[in-house]
Amino acid sequence: MVDVGAREQKLVAITFDDLPFAHATTENIVEAVQADRAIRRALARHRAPATGFVTELNVQALGESG
Repeated sequence: MVDVGAREQKLVAITFDDLPFAHATTENIVEAVQADRAIRRALARHRAPATGFVTELNVQALGESG
């Protein structure tokens, strides 16, 4: 028997390539921080869990700023 009043749960996966800090420089770090905060606020507002993965090679390419 199906409960016609029950709400169907839907799942969605969201992926982000090149998060704001992936290509941040001293010239655009403020914009990267603002974008990062906006993404995290949106995820929190929708109670969407998130996990970030860092590619070591990309971090090394940033040098000391990374």
